[in-house]
Formats: sequence, structure tokens, C-alpha cells
Amino acid sequence: LLGGLYEYLCSVFTELVFGTVFWDYSAIPFNLGGRINLLYCFFWGFAAVAWFRGLYPILARWIAKIPPRPGKAVVWLLIAFMSVNMAVSGLALARYSARAAGEPADAAWEQYMDAHYGDDVMERIYRMRYDYELTLAELFKERFLDELNAWCRACGVKSRIQAYGKGCMPVESLMDVDIPECETWYHKENGEIFPDDKMSGHGYKMVNKFVASGAHLSGKNVVSCEEITNTRFVFNETLERIKITGDLSNLSGVTHSVLHGYNYSPAEAPFPGWVRYGTFYNERNPLWRFFPEWISYKARLSTVLRNSDMQTDIALMQPLVDMWTYLAPQFEPSPGKWRPFYVNTLWEAVHQNGGGCDYLTESILQRSTFADGRIEYGDRSYKALLLLEVETISPETLAAIGRYAAAGGKVFFVGSTPSKAPGLAGLEGGDKEVQRLTADLMKQYPDRILHVEAPRKGHLIGWYKELQQKYGLTPAVRIDNPQAFVNQNHYKAGNLDIFFFANYSLTEAYTLDTEFNIDLRGRRMWLWDPMTGERALLPDTGTRLKLHLEPTESRLLVFDKPVRGAATATADARLEGPAERRALHWNVTLNHYDGTVAELETDRLFDLGKEKRFESFSGQIVYRTTLDVRPGECAHMEFGVENCVSELYVNGVKAGTVWHGRHVYDVAKLLRPGKNELKLVLTTTLGNYMLSLKENPTMVKWSNFKYKQVVNPCGLTWG
Repeated sequence: LLGGLYEYLCSVFTELVFGTVFWDYSAIPFNLGGRINLLYCFFWGFAAVAWFRGLYPILARWIAKIPPRPGKAVVWLLIAFMSVNMAVSGLALARYSARAAGEPADAAWEQYMDAHYGDDVMERIYRMRYDYELTLAELFKERFLDELNAWCRACGVKSRIQAYGKGCMPVESLMDVDIPECETWYHKENGEIFPDDKMSGHGYKMVNKFVASGAHLSGKNVVSCEEITNTRFVFNETLERIKITGDLSNLSGVTHSVLHGYNYSPAEAPFPGWVRYGTFYNERNPLWRFFPEWISYKARLSTVLRNSDMQTDIALMQPLVDMWTYLAPQFEPSPGKWRPFYVNTLWEAVHQNGGGCDYLTESILQRSTFADGRIEYGDRSYKALLLLEVETISPETLAAIGRYAAAGGKVFFVGSTPSKAPGLAGLEGGDKEVQRLTADLMKQYPDRILHVEAPRKGHLIGWYKELQQKYGLTPAVRIDNPQAFVNQNHYKAGNLDIFFFANYSLTEAYTLDTEFNIDLRGRRMWLWDPMTGERALLPDTGTRLKLHLEPTESRLLVFDKPVRGAATATADARLEGPAERRALHWNVTLNHYDGTVAELETDRLFDLGKEKRFESFSGQIVYRTTLDVRPGECAHMEFGVENCVSELYVNGVKAGTVWHGRHVYDVAKLLRPGKNELKLVLTTTLGNYMLSLKENPTMVKWSNFKYKQVVNPCGLTWG
């Protein structure tokens, strides 16, 4: 406890005094504000025991042999030295931060620090740190990754490693692994926000695209993922948000999902059963019987993607050396700092504009070949290279860029041009060499190696669209009106061209004007429905399509040869005909999870979560009413459902089940003129009930883990 308290105070002190976060444990379980965590507190405890029980007694005996007078003198000298050392280090850091912010040196001590511990000294320290971190990464690969892969192959099993930790090359580290793995989290923000400068609402972690890129470059179709990891909303997870999160994961390049924390729990375990780091989906969840709906969808989709090859023809290079030099290697998959703001999100804009991309590194570029304006690596081929504010680069990489430009390639220095060489070697002449090579290349190939302005926050999609149009970077599918909440991937499997589109907004529908830049060769566009497994031929519009996506809707569009007599469909799944929405009198039965039953009649539909008497309800809600219609008056019905799965029965016949998106039902063939009996059955999450169990230890732990859960909206709010 004392060790953890000391570490916490040090974190607060350094952040307040220097304005810098020196460590961040936010991604480690059981942390307190990212400053300390339970695992390290145990470490401090064990270290203290080892010190007091083992090392200190030995040192104390040695110290006791030192005569008192010289011993005291040595102690005072050490105290003075450490005090001065700490003061100078602190002041040097303070001035370094101040200089970076453009603050002048007014005070005498500031001028002294600038003169003796200026940017040149700090620059040397940072570059030494890069050399050190690079050595650690190389040793880790040599002594662990390579050894593990070799051992697995000797044993006849596949190696599987998740990108987790720090100090590893984000692309190359998993290229030799048989099953590379990344991570996608269930967050409440998924489907609600999608900023282009941070990862909130994205679901997938920033490592996903790097892991997928490494898999593509090493010829692998299996990109595995620890998926739907969930610690903040246990018991409140809906199938709708799970679908959105899973779709986001697939869009990041994942083809093989491993559901994290779907717990086995024995019948004798106290309610609600075993829960460990994950989504609460087992037999004790009211929504359990609908779980196969999503599982079937996910299995069909993953099978298609895993047996296809993702198409990518734009190469991105992050400023890895700059980040390791000035920010230090970050904890992946949840880094505390990165630069520039779009380094982890620009790939989204490429795909949102109909393209496809991978991240490359310096070593991969150096090992590539170049022909006909393309970078060739294995079976990958890229027609343009974007360096994302890369300031530090090796002369060997610049030489490779020169060979690429000579072969007709396009290179974009985004935001800045290279001016430094890596590590201490850069200060010993490497920087000047990089500056000379960069200037020579841009002079020699002015129409192929270009500097372009960096994008602004909130404008990433538009920035890339303009770049794409201006420099002829033709995408696989041209999207005239790209949207932040819609993305796509392009795959090939034999003669098939497959496009996966997904709308990951909970509330908004989008219609995209698209044109597919592919050779039809006698093929037509098909709709493959991963929800049902059915395939249908779309109207023959050539390569153009107005694609409508309802909230949470996803589509597989496949170019294949037409089949005589095949079923047909449209690209717009919205139901035609008049919709029914009117005030009705409802009889409501609430079958609580705890076995109690409540009945009420109402003309006013309301959110149960906002009513004190129902705020702890979980279970099944049955709404019954009578609807009087005239012939042709109503073709479909829509209901405002909050955080539930719905099932509609019309005159005793089931109209369907809806577990995501708008709760719309086709009732044209089920309604009859005159009076009709309607029954709408809603099944809720377990969350609101769990919040009422104040003494349940499982609820106490998971309803307050990192994020205090609140009562969620529930029930039928309009219809």
C-alpha cells in the first residue's frame, strides 16, 4: 500500500509540476486513474518484503562497519548530490516544455538552463533513448518472438500472439506469427460518436489495422481478434451494440473473432454466475435465446472474409521513429500519446472514400521492389505512399523512396518533410544526409514526390477525398458522399469481387452514391445477406449503385456471374407502402426476471427506466392492443424500442424478430380489414435489475468497474 501511495503521489506531482504524464496504467486492469494499478502494488509489496527481509540486513551489516565520522560525511554528500541532481533535472524538464510552448527565458535560472541544458542536450538524450528502445525491441524479437515461433513449429502447433504491451514493432512483430491477434472493445460510445482524432467510439483498438497490415504483407487471411471485451457495461450489453462493435472489428481487418469473456457458469454458482472480463451472455441472460441470431450472422460474415483476400493499394507510413524518440514506446493497444493526431485514423478516411490501405514500415519499404508506379511486397501492390508527418527517416529508406519514384510511383510527405536520421547517428552527420537526400529527391521528382498540407481535426474524410481526386488515386469504389459512420472493405475470392459495407450508427440512415471501378466481365451485382445466408441478384445498373443503409445495417455486395431464375432484391431494404403510427390503448404485462408479474393499462407509452416503480425491471414485457384498419391502409409498422429485442405477432401469427436497427415489420399480408390483435413482446437486458441488487458482490464489482453504470432506457416509447 505504501509503495502504491508513493507512486500515486509521484504521478500527481510530476503531472502538476511538469505538465507531463510519465506513465499511464489506464489499459491495465484495476488501475486508479491510470496512476497506479493493483498488479504493480503487489509488486511493490513483494519488493518491500524482499528488501527488508533479504537485502537490507546484508547492507546494514556492511554499513555498520563504516566509521561514524566518514560515514556521516558520505551520507551528507550523497544527499546534497541527489538534491541537486533532482533539482537540475526538474528545472531542465520544465524549461524544455516551456521552450516547446514558445515561452521566452526571462529569469536568470531559465537562461542558465537554456544555455547549459538546451534543446541540443535534450535532443541527444531523446536520441539515446531511441537507440536504447530499438535495442530492446530487437532483443525481444530475437529472444522471445523468434524463439516462440520456432518452438511452436517444432511442436507442430500454430503460434498465436496478441499485440499487447510496448516496445514492439507494430507491423513486423506479428508478421511471423501464424495467428496474429488484435483487440476490439464493447463501449457505450460505439455507434454514437466517431471522431477522427481519437479512438473513442471506434470499438477496435489502434493496433488492429497494424496487425491486419502485417497479416496482409505476410500472406495471411486469418486476422484474429479478442472481440467484444467489456468491463464497463456488463449486464447492459445489447445485441445491437454487439453487432455494431463486431462490424467495426471486421472493418479494421479482422476475419477471425474470439469472443472474450462469454463465461461458462455452473448451475450451482450464486446468481448471476461467473463473470470475468466480458460480456454477460449465458443461459442466465434474458437475451440468451436471441444470441444465435448474431452468432449466425457473424459466422457467415467471417467465413466469407476469411476465405477472401482484402484489397489494398495505398500505403501509409507512421512516424514511428519520431514517436519512439520523443514520446517513448507506448502501451499498446491503448497508447497514452501519439503524433500526429490522425496517425491511427487516416486509414479510415481512405476506406470511407472507397479505397483500401495498409501500414508499411521503413524496413518493409527497403525490402520491396518497384515497377510501373507500384510498391511490390509479396502479393501486395501499392500505387501511392503517404508519409504521415515523418521527420526522422533513415537514408536507406529515402534511397528506396527514390527507386520507387524512378519507377513512376507517387509519394506524399504529409505535413512535414524528412529532416533527421534516427538515433545518435543522426547527430553525427546523419541529419544533414537526410536533408540533402530529401531535397535532391523532391527536386529530381517534383511531380512524384510532393509535400501536402496536413489535415485538420474533423476534416480527415474531406482532406483525403480531395487528395484522391487531385492526384488520380482511383479507389475500388467511388463514393460521392462519404460518411463518418459508414465504411467498406474490398475483397477478392477467385472471380468474385466482394464489398463489405457497414453503417455503424445507432440512429442515422445513409444513402451513398457509388460507382465500382472494376471490370464486370459478364458479371452482375449480387446481394449476399449474412443475416439469412440468402443470395439475390440486384437490378442491372452496371457498376453504379445508390446504396441505402439503415442504422446498424451491413451489406455484402458481390460481383459474380448471373444465374437464370435467381432470386432478386433491391439495394434499398426500406419497406414500401403506408406505415402505421397512431395513439393506441395498450395492455401491458411485465414478467420480471425475479418471477414477479405486473399488469397495467396505458394510453401513454413511456421509458420504464424513467419510472421509479419500473427502473429495476428486467425480463419480458408484453404489449397488447387492437388495431382497426381499412383495406390497404397499413403495409408496415414501426416501434420505438429502447435496448430490447422485439417480436411482433399479428392475429396470432409471428411477423418477425428485430434485434438491431429500426424495429420495422412488414404486416401487409398479416393485417385484415377491421379489427386486428397485436402483441409486441420485448426482452430486456439484465442491467437495470442488477443495479437494484446492492448486496450482490458480482453486481457491486462489475456495475462500478472503471465506470459507474446507471439505469438504462427500456421498453416501448412509441408505436
